[in-house]
Amino acid sequence: MNDPQQGRDSALDELLEQQDADGEQAAVEAAASLVRGTPAPVSASFDFSRPAKISRQFEKNLITFAEAFAKSSSLGLTSMLRANTGIGYRGLEVMNFGEFVARMPPVICGVNIGLAPLNGLSLLHFDAGMIYLMMMRLLGGPIEACRVERKFTDIELGVARLVIDKLLGHIAEGAEKLVVMQPSFVHLENNPAYLTTVTAGEPVLLIRFEIGLEELRGPLDLCIPLTAFEPVWHRFDPEENSEFRTPEEVRRDRQLLFEVVKGAAADVVVNLADVNLTFENILELKEGDVLPLYKSLQSPLVLEVQGKPMFRGLTGKLNQCRALKLTERLDEEE
Repeated sequence: MNDPQQGRDSALDELLEQQDADGEQAAVEAAASLVRGTPAPVSASFDFSRPAKISRQFEKNLITFAEAFAKSSSLGLTSMLRANTGIGYRGLEVMNFGEFVARMPPVICGVNIGLAPLNGLSLLHFDAGMIYLMMMRLLGGPIEACRVERKFTDIELGVARLVIDKLLGHIAEGAEKLVVMQPSFVHLENNPAYLTTVTAGEPVLLIRFEIGLEELRGPLDLCIPLTAFEPVWHRFDPEENSEFRTPEEVRRDRQLLFEVVKGAAADVVVNLADVNLTFENILELKEGDVLPLYKSLQSPLVLEVQGKPMFRGLTGKLNQCRALKLTERLDEEE
């Protein structure tokens, strides 16, 4: 028979040897539980690989875009397919791209698209059966459920482009109140394993829709990397609610900043004159050679700070040292 005390001693040894990420207190509590013979408390851990949430203002603007796209595309597809077609917004979620791909069925209609001025590629994901039904409808077929277990043929890809291009136009219409977007088709893929939109660990924003064609339903997802929003982030998340600062607070902050940087070193150079020489002449220079500057000693000189012209001045002496008396501060344009 196994000795319970021996089992508890072994568990305690393992606990003391391990590097517990929850810290010393968690280890103490777990050890006490082992001694008492009660289950150890489960501590919540944070998955640092998961992307952070977006702000409420960002989410609000995305919902505005999603609802506008849903309304516009519903009308457009109804006219195009000559059947009652509706697209409804179903929510948004922030996740890693690999997590999104892992949820996909074996056969999909994944379209890599550009959404300029957003960076990189985004993904428009259809249910394969629903996009196939739309293709058949464009060719005059009936409205009935389709099951797709193969890649699209070249002819089917061409017909699918008609639907995709239509939706890309409606994406631009949905975003026009926020940003002038220029969606473009890049590549269509039926196998989720071959999707190369972004790396698996990249955080993405997933906007979920549902397509309804008469009585049939299917998902439609717009997957956009969070980094893609960088050029237009201020349009989706304006800093309208930033804290107001009084002029006194602004002056105080500037003074504090000055106190921090005033001890920093800077290169100060007086430009005597500019001389044009060929590279051959430079190679021939040696100690003792004289370069004519073709400039009067009374001409003002320019003082540069960190390579930027800041002042004009006149040469002179101060306590037996060469000196420059500043006579004029240069404008920024100069």
